[in-house]
Amino acid sequence: MIFIKVVILAAGVGSRLGHGLPKALVKLCDNKTILDHQLENLKSAGLENIRVVVGYKAGLIRKRHPNLEYVINSRYNVTNTSKSLLVGIGGLDEDVIWLNGDVVFDHG
Repeated sequence: MIFIKVVILAAGVGSRLGHGLPKALVKLCDNKTILDHQLENLKSAGLENIRVVVGYKAGLIRKRHPNLEYVINSRYNVTNTSKSLLVGIGGLDEDVIWLNGDVVFDHG
């Protein structure tokens, strides 16, 4: 059996959007967040081994999805996506699928 870990990078500020929220928590037209959509689509594909890298306003993401695995990029404000990915894959031995926390995709 192959084990796959999904790593979602959701540590950044997302200041260009002007919402004052992590981009993963921006609501779309159906009142679900980008992260809500990602999780639904991943689960419908049978991918439930999920780790989320958080930083900016991490508590908001944890509150909305308390049952996920989290790691913290404590330097999110001075690093970039690649550093969050390094934090996210730290200690993993599984194959990894990584997503940016601001990507909307369809499960189809």
